[in-house]
Amino acid sequence: MMEKAVQQEKKKKSDKRFWIVLLLVIAALICLRVFVLDWIWISGESMLPTLQDGELVLTEKISKNTGGLSHGDLVIVIYPDGLQCVKRIIGMEGDTISIHDNMVSVNGETIDEPYLNENRFPDMETITVPENNIFVMGDNRNHSSDSREPMIGPIPYDNIVGHAISVIYPFDRIRGVK
Repeated sequence: MMEKAVQQEKKKKSDKRFWIVLLLVIAALICLRVFVLDWIWISGESMLPTLQDGELVLTEKISKNTGGLSHGDLVIVIYPDGLQCVKRIIGMEGDTISIHDNMVSVNGETIDEPYLNENRFPDMETITVPENNIFVMGDNRNHSSDSREPMIGPIPYDNIVGHAISVIYPFDRIRGVK
């Protein structure tokens, strides 16, 4: 009888440990999702050939809070209408951006863009990226809604969700992104 009571007590402790560990794992996953990682499904052609429709992209949130973002990075941003999109950073605060003859210039220097899907796209007057903003564009310039459009414009830092780091689905296309 005493042995049965001891076994029941051990089972209760084991059950209690299981629930505590489960709750800690769930809390850790929630914190990871809220503070460190995010993801976005790619929908559309605006980032071809870099990202394709139907891919799931993993992002990290740390660099957006530490000033770790730079020209050329892929970021998830929230547009004024609330839509989340993946775009490439072309300009940071204070940069002057212009597009003439299918060439993008940042601070007067033409940038090399080997990732472009198309090499022909409309000109744009020179603008200066406001403080605490970035200027973003899609890699498929003729099929991208981005900072060139007055309804979108430069993106405030607060509207950056994260820095895209890799494609994680479909599994046969897992890769880092740049």
